[in-house]
Amino acid sequence: MKLIAFFFIITVHFLPAQTTIFTDDSSMDLQRVGENEIFPTIIGGLNDPSLDLGIAYNLKLDIGAGLLFQCGGSVTNNDVTSTILATSLLEETTSPVVTDSLMVVQGIDLDRAARQLYFIDVDLEDFFLGRICRVNYDGSDLECLVEFEFKSPLSGGGCKVAFDAENEMLYFINGGFSISRADLETGIVERLDVPDDTFMADLVLDEVNNRLVYLRGTPSTTYFLYEYDLTDPEATETLITTQELEDSKSIFLDYDRDRIVIGRQNFVNGVFTVSMDGSSVGNIPTLSFLPTADIVFFNPEDIVIFQDADGDGFTEETDCDDNNPDVFPGAEEIPNNGIDEDCDGSDLLSSTDDLSSINQITLYPNPASDALYLDGNILDSMQFSIFNVTGQKVRPYQKYSTSLDISNLESGVYFLKISDKENTKMIRFVVDE
Repeated sequence: MKLIAFFFIITVHFLPAQTTIFTDDSSMDLQRVGENEIFPTIIGGLNDPSLDLGIAYNLKLDIGAGLLFQCGGSVTNNDVTSTILATSLLEETTSPVVTDSLMVVQGIDLDRAARQLYFIDVDLEDFFLGRICRVNYDGSDLECLVEFEFKSPLSGGGCKVAFDAENEMLYFINGGFSISRADLETGIVERLDVPDDTFMADLVLDEVNNRLVYLRGTPSTTYFLYEYDLTDPEATETLITTQELEDSKSIFLDYDRDRIVIGRQNFVNGVFTVSMDGSSVGNIPTLSFLPTADIVFFNPEDIVIFQDADGDGFTEETDCDDNNPDVFPGAEEIPNNGIDEDCDGSDLLSSTDDLSSINQITLYPNPASDALYLDGNILDSMQFSIFNVTGQKVRPYQKYSTSLDISNLESGVYFLKISDKENTKMIRFVVDE
């Protein structure tokens, strides 16, 4: 008798434990709870008495910056207070981003690449007039870009927003009952083909699947989860799942676990979870007895924060002197001054006869999309490499060449480093579409 052995290889993927931060309108606290924890910890937020705020809403997470943003406000004796707050995920401290010039902030979203907040503010002198504004994470350069008319002013969930950075579009719930789209370049605001016979609780942009995901239904009772295909000009909404989602309040897209998380203002099963395609619905035991007006999930080990002490746009990770704003990768190198301005590891040394070939090299066209061409005396001893604005090398060293292929680079700002045995030169260039 022959014995035949079968071997099975099973690959198991262990996802790191997630941390949840949530808030609810009743307590105004930001609360944190780990995946295997039972009791949450208050980490700050709108409960600070000095802020004098009566409602907390709309959490937005930038894990790369280690920041959580929210907006809030209150109305007491006809005195309106509104603010946008930032909470550090590492220090668990909360501070205002901007309060001046705000009226009633309705909803926020993030341009994580540009580190900017987009939000909708209401004109208190005309409740039917809204403003789409943006501000830097640090509260600087506040500007309002577009004005629009509310369908119904200050109703319910107001104007939750979803920012499309690639197309410079802002999608928003207009007055609680319909979805509008604002082109931030042209200022044109138009309504999407979505029914307005029920209330909208929240919407988010699913950038992976190029769709809007939103909750529509009847407040305090039943909502349904819908999607709107942004690739189809003739699109209408479709149901993601037929499951009734009672007491729903907010949406968070958890790409790590391929699910849509829906916050509930209910002490029994504080969240629903729906798979991205709607094929399964469940809940999260950790949050079974916690009301979650708004909610975010993140993996703590993903937070790596580098400071930019001198404000030159380069963090301590790549800036060889983060206390000098004139020193950063790609900065103009001043010969013979003992300072390494461009962070290439050494000061540029030259003599009176060393306006040599490397210093005479230029490149064209700039901006470019497919190839860069070098003009000058290119020597066999020279080497070339390309860095992005964070100082990361994106192209290895190349020997003697009069052209460089950049067709696979994404649009943005880069630096071409040219070096020989004695000298180094950095040339800034732009890759466009």
